[in-house]
Amino acid sequence: IAFGIFASKFVSDYFSSDLTSLFLAMSILFVLLPDIDILWYKRYDKIDHRGFMHYPLLYTIVSLALLATVGVEIASLFFVSTMFHFIHDTFILGWGVTWFAPFSLRRYKLFPDNGKGGFLKEKYMTWLPSEQGELEQKLDDKHWIKNWYGKVTVISVVEYSSFSIAILWLVYHFYM
Repeated sequence: IAFGIFASKFVSDYFSSDLTSLFLAMSILFVLLPDIDILWYKRYDKIDHRGFMHYPLLYTIVSLALLATVGVEIASLFFVSTMFHFIHDTFILGWGVTWFAPFSLRRYKLFPDNGKGGFLKEKYMTWLPSEQGELEQKLDDKHWIKNWYGKVTVISVVEYSSFSIAILWLVYHFYM
């Protein structure tokens, strides 16, 4: 959500337009859009929800379609918001991103975590779907929400700080 707030500010500032509540809401929806498939995967008890909804190229194509139909500002908001999601998943949280899908299903993760709120010694990881099961056995944590957000970890500090800064900026923008 914080990245949606930041994206709306960035795009509205770039185009020198007023930031409206609708523009802000659209940005938050766009930044969350790649995770919408979790609803289907939860329903069918699957763990990995990072299928085609996590293919950045798909969102680039949709952005170009929006550019042709609704204009540059909304297309830019869509592109920036969704790319912020993928940057977040690459650097901060999750199982990496398939940046070159569908041409390559290799996932990329910078500063990989150990599944318990800390980090591995490696600065980056890359793997194919065939290697996912082995990684999940090594790094998966069924209690990741409690372990990452219920304790003071680098990840929780980054996440809570980003969210707090975004909310403070919103209060300042809309009420001061």
